[in-house]
Amino acid sequence: MHKCVRPKTVTEIENCFEFTISSEDIVKRKPDPEAYLKALEMLNRTAKVAPSECIVTEDSSEGILSAKRAGFYTIGVTNTTDAKKLWDT
Repeated sequence: MHKCVRPKTVTEIENCFEFTISSEDIVKRKPDPEAYLKALEMLNRTAKVAPSECIVTEDSSEGILSAKRAGFYTIGVTNTTDAKKLWDT
């Protein structure tokens, strides 16, 4: 695990994580679960983790649907989408 204390730059933020997944790493976009399944695959390189042991935070209906399709627990964050719309996903 990386030590991360108050990162101030993009590089410092990236160094807080063992890996990141971006649109460059996947073919299918949300609500397809490819991004979350790819992240799970990368997590499982160092430890065996089941989707049910993970929590995803998302601020879009497509993202929540994607995470659910991959088998992850999800938390909807109401930054850009109405709470009811997220709840109904």
